[in-house]
Order: sequence, then C-alpha cells, then structure tokens
Amino acid sequence: MPIKSVAFDLAIYLLIFGIILIIIGTFIVVQYLKVEKVARPFLLALFLYFFLMALVNLIQMYIYFVDPSPFASQGIYHNYFAVILIFFAPLALIYQIEKTYFKNKLLAKYHLATLMIIIINIVFLVQTIPSAVTDPTFIDNFVMNDYTINIVNWGIMVVAICGAFLYLGLKSSGRYRLWSFVIFFGWGGNQIINGVGQLSPYSTLVQLMTPIFIIKIAAAIVTAFGFIKLYSLRY
Repeated sequence: MPIKSVAFDLAIYLLIFGIILIIIGTFIVVQYLKVEKVARPFLLALFLYFFLMALVNLIQMYIYFVDPSPFASQGIYHNYFAVILIFFAPLALIYQIEKTYFKNKLLAKYHLATLMIIIINIVFLVQTIPSAVTDPTFIDNFVMNDYTINIVNWGIMVVAICGAFLYLGLKSSGRYRLWSFVIFFGWGGNQIINGVGQLSPYSTLVQLMTPIFIIKIAAAIVTAFGFIKLYSLRY
C-alpha cells in the first residue's frame, strides 16, 4: 500500500483521536466548574494532560496531511513539538497524584517522580534545542536518537501512574479499589499500545493501525472516567 495512502488513513485516525481527547477534556472542564475549589487542581491537571495529548495528535495529523514521507521510517509521533508535549503532558497530573494520594509517603512527599521527569526533560531540551534552532528540517523530521532518555522518562511515568493506582487498588476496598484498578488497566493498556505503535516496523504498523487506535480510544475513555469517578470519592 502506498505510503501516501497509509499516512492519509493515519491522519484521519489521529484527527478522530484528537477530537475524542478534546471531548474528554471538555467533560473534565464541566466537572471542574461543578466541584469545590479544593478539588479543582487535580481536575485541572487531568484536563491539561488530555488537552496537550489532543494537541500532539492534531499536530501529527497536520504533518501527515502535508508530508507523509517520514511515517515509514520515524513512527507515528516524530514532530519535535509533539514529542516535547508528550514528555511534559503528564507532569502536572503526576504531581497531583503524588500530592493527593501519597502526601504522607516518603517518595511522594518530595515529589520525586515529578522532579525526576523534570530533570530528564531538561536534559532532553538541552540536547535537542541547538539542533532545532540551527536545522530547519529538524522540527518536522525529529528522530529520538537518545533512547535512554525516552525509555527512562516513559518508565518513570508508567511506574508513577500505573504503580500508584495498582498500589491504591491493592490497599483499598470497595469503589476505591474498583476505580483504582480501572485507571491502572486503562492507563497501562494505553502505554502498551503506544509502545507497539512506536516500535513496530512500517509493514506491521500498517496492519495494526486500526486496532491500535480502537484500543487507544477505549483506553483514553476508560482512564478519564476512572480518574473522575475515583477523585469524586474524595469530595
């Protein structure tokens, strides 16, 4: 199948996914306006995550409409600004998870997961900004050469969120346990499918594109619903 045709299909999927993330974000804003002020920081962080990830998908959608050629060699997400958003999108949410659910625990008391991700992101920016400034093609044809930064950043994010809600699920009961596990499986499923999408060779990714985005959409909806239901139990 020609790359141009595949990239067009991918762009449509990214557009649909981006719109669904915006709808989720809008629903979170409605909830934000309904709750007491003390409950708003967590919902704001949750909104920022879904909104920034919507931007990621819309940026890549636009890229594939304009120039589909990088898709065959660089994976689904390769625009430099999109990668920056992917790296920074969960920061506020991880901070709020630490603050809300683990404020008396040693690791969360000092927001170590948040600090580690900030440090890794700073290292990433220091390494890449000079090229972004000097090379006009760098932005839309970005390739992650330092896989250590990507793997460590992704690993901390997964452990911080999946680990947090697996722990909450195992230590709690009733609806707290239910929604903690919903978030764990929803977020974890999304991260697994992201890894498949980024690491699969072009020929495999073409075949997996439809199930990948179906799972991503389902995981995003399940995760957002779980977050809102779990957090509502606190207020």
